[in-house]
Amino acid sequence: MYRNLMILLFCCGFCLSAHAIGIVEIYALAQQKDPQFRASIEEKNAGEEHKAMGRAGLLPSLNLSYQNGLRNWQTAEVPQRKSLLNPKMEKVTTHRHYQSQSGSLMLTQPLFDYEAWAGYQLGVAQALMANDQWRASFMELAVRVVNSYLDLIAAQEKVVLAERQQATLQQQLEQNRRWLHAGEGTVTEIAETESRLALTAAELFTAQDEQDKAHRALENLIGQPITNLAQLDKLISGPFQPIPLLPAHFKQWQQMALKENAELAAARQQMQISFYHREQQRGGFFPRVQLYVSHSISHSSSDTTIDQRYDSSSVGIQLNYALYTGGYSRAAVRQANARYNQSKFDLEKSINDTVNNLHSYFVQCHHASQRLGAYQQAVRAAEVQVTATQKGIKAGQRTNMDLLNAEYQLYSTRLNLLNEQYQHMRAWLMLNYYSGQLTPEKLKVIAAYFSQ
Repeated sequence: MYRNLMILLFCCGFCLSAHAIGIVEIYALAQQKDPQFRASIEEKNAGEEHKAMGRAGLLPSLNLSYQNGLRNWQTAEVPQRKSLLNPKMEKVTTHRHYQSQSGSLMLTQPLFDYEAWAGYQLGVAQALMANDQWRASFMELAVRVVNSYLDLIAAQEKVVLAERQQATLQQQLEQNRRWLHAGEGTVTEIAETESRLALTAAELFTAQDEQDKAHRALENLIGQPITNLAQLDKLISGPFQPIPLLPAHFKQWQQMALKENAELAAARQQMQISFYHREQQRGGFFPRVQLYVSHSISHSSSDTTIDQRYDSSSVGIQLNYALYTGGYSRAAVRQANARYNQSKFDLEKSINDTVNNLHSYFVQCHHASQRLGAYQQAVRAAEVQVTATQKGIKAGQRTNMDLLNAEYQLYSTRLNLLNEQYQHMRAWLMLNYYSGQLTPEKLKVIAAYFSQ
């Protein structure tokens, strides 16, 4: 699935300057440009080599050595009799210059090496963990993409709401001034409206700052500028329907998470790594047996073999056993055992955290319909309240402050509804993330809520 998506990315060649873009396109661009994700790919490639490195310890090893001494000098002092008739000894000094050569070729094959076997199993576990971490990086990137996209679109909508509220208050301020000139209003009413208008201006600045921050974050994610925010797909107008919760029971989500959550899978492999690292240290208490085959040649390779040539071959069994290492082997085993126990507790903690987070997001999705319905009802009620207050002012039963409060209540409930809609999509996203189900197809479900 992920391989097919990567092929699609390089074939499409998205162009921000010419096309409308949504979550799926942003995700595709992020896979090509996001440095954090690209680093995870290289980390996976590096991790997969652990298996080959561990296997090498079980395979034959062939070593060649060669030495060519182009110039050798020897000075020797040898005692000898002066002559056959004179028994006295004298030292005779000789000087020689010669060339020496030596070479050897040795093949070894482990027959029994517990440490090397544990090292191979360790490499397998490390390679599997690298793949699990890479799978987690795909889903983690999807989370960052969706959150960044939702942050920007939500910030844009907050700016629109704040501008709309500002325009409403500006109209009301002009109405207050007309009433004052007509002798029907007061200076206090103008001050009340100006105060709310200033507060709304501050909220507009805050929303614009959020939009700029989200804009920059999304550009950093895809590695190129988004010059026209109008290109981005917006939330489809109309009644918002929550994403169906399938499966509907938490136990099923929990089972999927325990089985398919990539971070938990990586934590389990980390426990395997700690286990085989301990076994690798235990290998120090076992003998090492290997078969060797060697062939060597030498010519004038030592002081006593000048001008002599030797060709030697050997086949045999070699055994190595560490009788005493100063306590290092036992200390290394104790340390590795402690690390293994630590990894078991770390896995237990990861499982607990994952299940707790999964349950939290499941509850949010489970109650989404009720919360969204409540906020939608609150918006409708606030709209009715504004209309009724406007009529009450004309009838002399309501004041300017009542209208300001009603309008701010409508503005606040619209903001709350907006936040709840985006929070629901985030909760559904994280529910799939913790259950290990966050695939590109799930991103399309969220993307379907947005359009030009």
